[in-house]
Order: sequence, then structure tokens, then C-alpha cells
Amino acid sequence: MPLYVVATPIGNLQDLTARAREVLASCDGVVAEDTRYTGQLLKHLGIEKKPFHALPAYDEERRADAILERLEQGASLSCTGQWSKVSRSCRCPGRAPPSRR
Repeated sequence: MPLYVVATPIGNLQDLTARAREVLASCDGVVAEDTRYTGQLLKHLGIEKKPFHALPAYDEERRADAILERLEQGASLSCTGQWSKVSRSCRCPGRAPPSRR
């Protein structure tokens, strides 16, 4: 039931680390605030489409329980740039500091 926190590049997609690419390729699904951006990133990296779990900030309370349930069932998920109930450390401090909430 691992939840991998993956720092995604803000501008240049080439800034993604090899380890981040490996995690995105091997996980069972991706938790993302903006699935459109993350889908483009996976496509750019040549990673086959993964099940997405959208977790927009405006609706995280309603959607987080389903994601936590998937983790409890043994799924490995990667979290890309999200500050939420699922993992309070999903965001990189440079993108959105914890003090925003």
C-alpha cells in the first residue's frame, strides 16, 4: 500500500528525475490534482496510461476516502503535486508551502 510522492516539473518536462519516472511507470495508479497535466506528462515519458484518481483541492474531502481505500487494498499509487487528506506531504514546499492551509 505504498503512496509515492512524485515531484513533477513545473516548466520543463526534462527536469523530471529518473527515479520519478520509474515510480510513475511502476505504480498501479496516479493521484493528481490536475489529471490533464499528469496525463500529458505520462504521454511525454512514454508511460502507458494509468488509472487516475482526480483529487482537486475543491473536492478533496469527498474523494480522499476512495483513494485511501485503494491504498488499504494494496494498490501502489503515486501522488503528483497534491496537498490533501491523502498525504499531507504530497506537495513540494517550493510549489505550495504547508502554511497555505
